[in-house]
Amino acid sequence: MIKAKHFIGLILNQLVAKDESNYDEDKILFYLNMSLKVLVSELDLNIKTIECELIKGVQYPFPSDLVKLLAVKNDNENINIYSYEYYANKKINEKAVILSANEFFSTFNFKAKISYSYFKEVLLSDTFINVPIVCEKALYYHTLMLAKEMLLSTGKSLEQAELFKQKYEYELIKCKNLLNNKHRLLKTRYKNV
Repeated sequence: MIKAKHFIGLILNQLVAKDESNYDEDKILFYLNMSLKVLVSELDLNIKTIECELIKGVQYPFPSDLVKLLAVKNDNENINIYSYEYYANKKINEKAVILSANEFFSTFNFKAKISYSYFKEVLLSDTFINVPIVCEKALYYHTLMLAKEMLLSTGKSLEQAELFKQKYEYELIKCKNLLNNKHRLLKTRYKNV
C-alpha cells in the first residue's frame, strides 16, 4: 500500500517544482481520486461479491461503490449481461441481466452472486491508498496528467499532460503484466517452483 500524505506530497512537489503555485492538497486529492477510479477500473484491483435475490423485471440500483460489473452467477452458472440498448433492440429469451445507466434488472427470478470492482475514495485523513505498490507509478503519472490537463493555462501544460499520459500508459501495461502473472507458476530453467 502507498502512504497517502507522502504520495500527495510527491505530486505537489512535482507541480511546485514546475512553478505551478495554484495547486493545493484538496485539488491533488480530487485528481488522485479520479485517477484511482480509472486505475481500479482498468486493473479490477478491488473486487467485491454480494449475494442477493433478483426478481424478474424489478429494477435494482447499482451498489454506490461500483466501478465495473464483472460477473453475475446463478449457482455456479455465469449469467449473460447485456446493455439496455441491446436488450431493447434484440429479442432476448435467455437468462440474462440487463444494465441501464444506474440500475439493472433480471429476465428471470434467481439467487445471484454479483462480482464487481469497487472504488473507495481516499480522504486527507487516510493513512494509506489501497493499491498494490506495483501500481504506484501508474497512479502517480495519471494524477499528474489530470492536474496538468485541468490547468489548461498554457500549451506547455498540455504537452506535459501528454507526456504524463504516455508514462501512465507504459506503467499500466507493466502493472497488467505483473498483476496477471502473480498467480502463475514461476519457472526456472530446471523445474517448476
